Amino acid sequence: MKGKIFFCLVFFIGSLSSLLAQNITYSEVEKADNKNMTFEIVGKFSGNFIVYKYLYNDHKITIYDNDMVVKESIKLDFISDKTNNIDFIAYSDNFLMVWQYQRKNIIYCKAARMNSQGKQIGDVIAMDSTKEPAFSANIYYSFKWSEDKKKLLMYKYSNKNDAFNLITKVYDENVKCFFS
Repeated sequence: MKGKIFFCLVFFIGSLSSLLAQNITYSEVEKADNKNMTFEIVGKFSGNFIVYKYLYNDHKITIYDNDMVVKESIKLDFISDKTNNIDFIAYSDNFLMVWQYQRKNIIYCKAARMNSQGKQIGDVIAMDSTKEPAFSANIYYSFKWSEDKKKLLMYKYSNKNDAFNLITKVYDENVKCFFS
C-alpha cells in the first residue's frame, strides 16, 4: 500500500514539473539567410518579434509572430553602404536605430525612428558628421542612454599621435540635441 502511494506521489510531482517546463520555438530559416549574416534581436512590439539582419550590404528588418513565423521582411534602403555600427534603443511601442557610415573622408552619424511594424516614422535624422583628415586615426561614435531612455549620450572619439580626443552630445528621446 505504501509503495502505491509513493509511486502515485512521485508520478504526480513528475507530471507537475513537465507542466512548468519552458517551451522553445524555432523560426524557419529564410532562403536569404546564411552563416555570414549578422543579426540583432531588437525586441517584442505589439505581439511581434523584430529582428535586424545584415548580409552583404543588405540591411533589413524581419518581423516574426508569436510562433516565430515570418510575417514580413522590410529592406532598409535608407542605410548606406560601409556602415560601421548600428545601435538600437527599444521603447514600448517603437525603437530608434542609430548608425554610422563613411563616405569618402566624411563620417556620418544618423538615426531613424521605427514603429512596431518595422516601418520608418518621419525622416532620417542627421546627428553628426566629421571630416576625417588623410592619414588620421579612425573616428568612432558610441552611444549610451539613460535608464528611462529619455536621454541619449553620443560620444565621438579618436586617437591620433598619442592624443585622445573626445566630444560628447546629449539628445532627448526625440533626437533633439540639447547639450554639446
